[in-house]
Amino acid sequence: MGVNQQQAIDAALKIAAMPHPEISGPQVTPFNVHAEQMTLDQAENRIQEGNRVPAGYDPKMLVWLVSMDGVWLDEFPLPTGAVTLEPYHHFTIIIEQKTGLEVESSAHP
Repeated sequence: MGVNQQQAIDAALKIAAMPHPEISGPQVTPFNVHAEQMTLDQAENRIQEGNRVPAGYDPKMLVWLVSMDGVWLDEFPLPTGAVTLEPYHHFTIIIEQKTGLEVESSAHP
C-alpha cells in the first residue's frame, strides 16, 4: 500500500528540518506545504526541466513530490571576500510512495 499524502508530508518535514550538506536546517517553520503523487520522471521534471532520474531508480515508480516554503541558508564554504549567497526559500523533496524514503531533495532561492 505504501505511504499516504500526510505520511509523505510528515517525512518531508523531518527531512527538511535537518541540515543537509551545504544547506542549513530551516530558519523558520516551513509553511505552504503541498504533496502531489506522480511518477519519479514527472517529479524530476517538475523540480527542473530536463532533470534525469537517479541511477538505479525506475522512472515510472510512484513518488510524492512534497514542496514547501521557508528559509534555509547556504552553508557552502566561500572564499574570504566572496559575496554571500541569498537564502533558499523553496525546498522540494521526492519521497518514495512505497517506502516513504527520500529519493532526492532540492533547495531553490
